[in-house]
Amino acid sequence: SIFRHLGSLENPRNLGVIVSDQNYTDLFEKDKIVYLSPDSDEVLEKVEPDMTYVIGAIVDRVPERNIPAYASLEASQADQIKAYRLPLDEYIDWKSGTRFLTLLTVMKILQMNYENDNNWKKTLET
Repeated sequence: SIFRHLGSLENPRNLGVIVSDQNYTDLFEKDKIVYLSPDSDEVLEKVEPDMTYVIGAIVDRVPERNIPAYASLEASQADQIKAYRLPLDEYIDWKSGTRFLTLLTVMKILQMNYENDNNWKKTLET
């Protein structure tokens, strides 16, 4: 289960993780929320400890019935939350392989970039 994997992230050095069935806009101030979407035009510049990062967990690899092509971006827009994407294209030369990242991979990238003082180059070369 996801809780088994998320439990390993409970470490004082790690950014906090919250799993809830409540809407994130009910839990956090809207101006302190960053919605991560690979479809956003805006690039995430830095990871800040006072911000809440929402990781869209819908993978749009294969078109699914009733799931929009840009589901995570549309979700952020519906809730009037700014959406950003990780700066992968700016620092990674994609030659082959998937560009779809797992939830845990995105969390690890955010954590590493925070620990690397927001040095995306160092983070994404690791």
